[in-house]
Amino acid sequence: MFSKNLFILFALILSLSLISCNKNDSPTETNSNGKITGTILDNNGNPIPSANVSSQPSTSSVLTNSSGSYEISDVAPGSYTVTASKIGYTSNSVSVNVTAGGIGTADIVLSSSSNELIAHLDLESLSINGESISTSNPTVNVTAGENISGSYTVKFTHNSSESSVFPLAATPNWGNKQDVYWQDANDMMNNNTYDGNISLTAPSSSGTYYIIIASSGEFTAGQIVSATNWNVGSLIWDNGDDFYDWSTSVIETAMSNGMVNVPYTFTSGQRNANVAARTIKVVVN
Repeated sequence: MFSKNLFILFALILSLSLISCNKNDSPTETNSNGKITGTILDNNGNPIPSANVSSQPSTSSVLTNSSGSYEISDVAPGSYTVTASKIGYTSNSVSVNVTAGGIGTADIVLSSSSNELIAHLDLESLSINGESISTSNPTVNVTAGENISGSYTVKFTHNSSESSVFPLAATPNWGNKQDVYWQDANDMMNNNTYDGNISLTAPSSSGTYYIIIASSGEFTAGQIVSATNWNVGSLIWDNGDDFYDWSTSVIETAMSNGMVNVPYTFTSGQRNANVAARTIKVVVN
């Protein structure tokens, strides 16, 4: 009797073990989601970098790369409305279908929202003190008084005539504002890349500082960083629109968008104007 009961118990345990193994060994479901890809262009067929692209129903929001391309991954099968937007352009939307494991293509053209200059700088590469720095969040950590030496590459796009002159200027927001700026290119052409050099000494006090790289339709770096239109004549400093004095919010907008709308001095007085700009954060320890 004892042996029979023991046999039945053993058989029951073995059956439960087999059921458990079969359950655990069942194949897992494969991810059937797809993705949405595309390119954002202006009316002239030029790519628009750093444009914001989102979809409805909501999946995620992404920025276009320097070629105007984007990808929204892990998108469930279905129909979506994809919207592209950027400062200086009128937002535009298109519809796209995504199949299981498939790719939905949504190319979008954005029109300039005004007749004003629309110009952008995109930071393509940055190297400081022998170290490659991220271009998505360009941050340099240095000690007080340390040399800051390196190079950068930017891509410039604009909607103006190629007869317009666009120098490439740079300035830190420490030191004597009228002496610390420099010029890395005399005249940039649309949709081209340009190299610049950085040779500075970090501030003697700890804190967060910035290097501003910018361009506008002027003839010299001084006109750009002092926000003085060339028609005015002599440079006008300390009137509230010098790039050196930009607020943190303006600097962060330049860092993420590549263009800012800021006060600028013209012969008719001061008014806001679009400026192509990128910034580099310098943290002094």
